[in-house]
Order: sequence, then C-alpha cells, then structure tokens
Amino acid sequence: MRGEENPFVALAQAMAENQTQTHGLRRQLLVDITALVHTDLKTGIQRVVRSVLWELLKAPPAGYHVESVYLSKEGTYRYARKFMSKLLGCDDAHWQDDPIEIRPNDCFLGLDLATDLIARHRALFRNLRNKGVRVFFVVYDLLPILRPDCFPKNAEPSHHAWIETITDVSEGLMCISRSVADELLTFLKEANLGSRRPLKVGYFHLGADIAASLPTRGIEKGFEE
Repeated sequence: MRGEENPFVALAQAMAENQTQTHGLRRQLLVDITALVHTDLKTGIQRVVRSVLWELLKAPPAGYHVESVYLSKEGTYRYARKFMSKLLGCDDAHWQDDPIEIRPNDCFLGLDLATDLIARHRALFRNLRNKGVRVFFVVYDLLPILRPDCFPKNAEPSHHAWIETITDVSEGLMCISRSVADELLTFLKEANLGSRRPLKVGYFHLGADIAASLPTRGIEKGFEE
C-alpha cells in the first residue's frame, strides 16, 4: 500500500480483485488517457488519443467493454468518468473517478503519452501483469532519443526511462508506422533493452479524419490576447 493512498481504496481494490469472475462478464479494455486528463495540450498525440478512443467507444473489440482510465499522481489508476462526461457533452457532477477494478484477462492499452508517471510506477504495471492483465503500449516516436538537440534537456532521459519501462512490463508495443517500429527494434537491440519475455512489436497506420479527433471549436478564453 502506498503511503499517500487511502487505505479504504486499497481494501476495496483487493476485495474486487478477489471476487469470483461472473460467467459471461465482458473483459475490460482499459484505455490509458492520463495526459488528456491531467494536461491536454491538444497536440498531435492527444488528437490521435481522442480519435482512437472515440473509435473504440463506437466499436469495442468483441468481448470487451471499453473503459478510459488515468494514472493519478499518487500512483493509482482510476476510471476517467468525469473527463469523459465532459468530452462527450454530458457533464454530470454525479460521476466519480473510482479506482479501477481489474480481473484476469482484462487488457490495458497505454494509448496516451505520460512518460514520467509511467516510468515512476513500473511496479504497478508488473502487478497488473501478475494479476492476469494483458499490457500493451503505443509508441509514437523516438525523437527525444534520436534527436535530443531538438528537445529540452530532460526529454531524452525521460523518454529513455519510459521506453525501458514499457519494454519491461508489456506484452507488446504498437508503433504508429513501420518506420517507428524499425527504429524501436534497432534502439532496443543497441541499448540492450530486450525484455526478459518475448516482446511483440507491431505497427498501425494513422488516419486523417480530423473531425474524429474531437477538436476544439472556436477560440478559447484569453487566446486572442
């Protein structure tokens, strides 16, 4: 139990995890949107996150129930229900960001990019795997490592620690292009970061549907000034 975590939260999670799985209960696809919840910079990555999340909500994988989640600064994953209610235009004060309840055969997808938080809580993801959750992360690029001259000083070590963490805890990594996948495989080999278990590395192609990214509409307050 973490020092900053409410003991009742830890107890509730333990009780939920020990419950017998109900016959026919759909598995959860836990989609990580941590950066969206904490600091949505509305950059390219966040547009991709919103687009992919929106498509998953519209057409969940067979046998799965999609739940958006985020990693709190205290190191606990919670359902992102308050954020999602605002995003979907049904803001309701009754929604609560409860701690996630996990079951064997759930799937975690690290869709968003929150390098520092993820690297800081490596043990959390090992715990998910030990409890039967399949863990995957999306890799957008290795630019902070390959071109550190184009980024702030702390970007390279932060990205390196994140890559090392997700390589250690994941079943598979999904890159946004064949080029990124090739760069990742080369980097892992040269940095000797091969996982202790077989690691799947694949890729998918990004689309170009801007409307599906749920973009902002109009000018935000203070922007003109």
